[in-house]
Amino acid sequence: MAEDRRIAKDVTQRREGATTVWTGLREACADPRTWLFCLMDCLHLSANGFKNFVPTLVKELGMDSTTALILTCPPYVLAAFVTIFLGWNSGRMNERTWHTTISKVCAIAGFAICVSTLNTWARYFGVMVFVSASYGVNTIVLGWVSSVLGQSNEKKAVALALCNTFGNLSAIYTPYLWPDSDAPRFVMAMSSSIAFSAGVILCAWAMRFLLKRDNQKLVAQDPGATNFYVY
Repeated sequence: MAEDRRIAKDVTQRREGATTVWTGLREACADPRTWLFCLMDCLHLSANGFKNFVPTLVKELGMDSTTALILTCPPYVLAAFVTIFLGWNSGRMNERTWHTTISKVCAIAGFAICVSTLNTWARYFGVMVFVSASYGVNTIVLGWVSSVLGQSNEKKAVALALCNTFGNLSAIYTPYLWPDSDAPRFVMAMSSSIAFSAGVILCAWAMRFLLKRDNQKLVAQDPGATNFYVY
């Protein structure tokens, strides 16, 4: 019951009782915030298109195959800790936009380091940065979807399904950004990831604008309202 109360407090304009799946589908599709979240998640996972190519990238730093496989592990270990911390801190502070922005700015810096130098350890540092910073946004985006579009369980389920579907479309085209001919800098992949990450930041601030406007409407309707959209 305590968990139910916590979830209800986290969701603005939460309705009691169940509705139909088709109603949830209609409400999610009619809400423009759903599609902005879909774009945000698609851009985010597009920027994460490196996930299948980190061993190749590390090997191109001048490592042999065995060393490259070993050095592929630390960025993901760091990413696990960063992801947990960002998710916890975002929830503790009840904030989404700045957590997303700072993470993506760090990721952009990591991509830029990798594409701008051929120094082995500088580039490996860049890999550590962009892998950990990119994965840290995963929990923030999906948690944000759940709280903003959770007016009913059905609407939330549809919204999450749409975001995951559109997000994973990135797996269709991102592998083509990593041709062997681009080694060792992989300029096209790194530049695209910078652009995708910048797009996530723009989407986050656009969502912040929409939610601030929605909160102002809630206050106009009920000056005593205390439950507002989190951004």
